[in-house]
Amino acid sequence: MSVKILAQHLSMKGIKAESRISGDVGMITNSEFGAAEILDESFEKINYELTKIKGIPIITGFGGKDCNGEFTTFSRGGSDYVASLIGAAVQAERIEIWTEVNGVMTTNPQIVKEAKTIPLLTFNEASELAYFGAKVLHPKTIIPAINKNIPVKVLNTFEPENEGSTIVCDEVCTQTVKAISYKRGIIIIDVKSSRMLNAHGFLAKIFEVFAKYKKSVDMIATSEIKVSMSIDCDDNLRKIIRELKKIANVKISKNKAIICVVGQGINNNIFVTEKIFGSLREINTTVEMVSQCYDNVSINLVIENSKVEKTVKCLHKELIQL
Repeated sequence: MSVKILAQHLSMKGIKAESRISGDVGMITNSEFGAAEILDESFEKINYELTKIKGIPIITGFGGKDCNGEFTTFSRGGSDYVASLIGAAVQAERIEIWTEVNGVMTTNPQIVKEAKTIPLLTFNEASELAYFGAKVLHPKTIIPAINKNIPVKVLNTFEPENEGSTIVCDEVCTQTVKAISYKRGIIIIDVKSSRMLNAHGFLAKIFEVFAKYKKSVDMIATSEIKVSMSIDCDDNLRKIIRELKKIANVKISKNKAIICVVGQGINNNIFVTEKIFGSLREINTTVEMVSQCYDNVSINLVIENSKVEKTVKCLHKELIQL
C-alpha cells in the first residue's frame, strides 16, 4: 500500500512514477522463506525489468520470488538490502539508506552521550560495526555495494539536511579508531583435546558440527590443544555440545559480550592496543578472549555482560573523545 500511495502522490505532483513489489522486478532468491538469499542471475534480470517502468520506480523492500514464483522474504534489514541490490544492479552512482539517526555513530548514543557521527568510513569498517551490534545497518546491506564499489550514504529521515555518513571502498586513514560497537548475550564454547596436537583435520571436525546445525561463529581463538568460539544464541546448543563431546572436552560460558574496536590500520598501532588494555585494567574489566584479524580493521574482546556499559564509556573516552 505504501508504494502505491507514494507513486500516486508523485503522479499527482506531475512526476511520472510506477509502483512494484520487489518480487516482480527480477529479485530472484532461493526458497529459504524468512531468510532468503539472492541468486546471481537477479542482477541482470532486475536491470532488464526496471527498463520496462516508465518514470520513477517505487519498489517495496523485504523480499523477492524463488524460481517457482513463490514470494520470499529476507531477514532483518531486508528493506535496505533490496535498495542495495537494486543500486548494484543498475550500477548506481550511490546508494542512500534513510534511517532515524544521523548516520553511523562512534558508539551507541544511549550509552555515551558524546557519541558523534562518523563522516567517512570504509566498507570493511562498516561491516565490522554492523555485524558486532551497530543497529543502523544490517550486515548484509552493504555487500552488493561492496561488490560493485558503489558508495553508500546513511542519512536521517528526520534531519535531511544532516550530511550523515558515507561508506566507501577505501579511504586515506585519518583516525585510527573510528568506533566502538558491542554485542550482548554471547556464549563461549571451549573445545579442548590433546588429540589436536599436531593433528590435521581436527578443526574441520569441529566446524562440521556447527555447519550441520547452521550455527555461525562470531569469534575464534586457537592454541595447540584448545579452540574457543563465540556464538550469539543458544539455538541447537545442546545438540552441538552433545556431538562435540564425542571428540573433545567441552566447556560453556554464558552471559558474555563482545566489544569491537574498529578502525583502519588499528592492528599496526601499538599505542591503541596499549590504551585499550591499560584502560580496561583501570576499570577492573577482565578480557576473556581476544581476536585480531589480518585485515587490520578491528580488535574484538570478550568480557562479562555486566561490564559492557562501563567498558564502552571508558574506551570511547580514551580512544575517540580526544
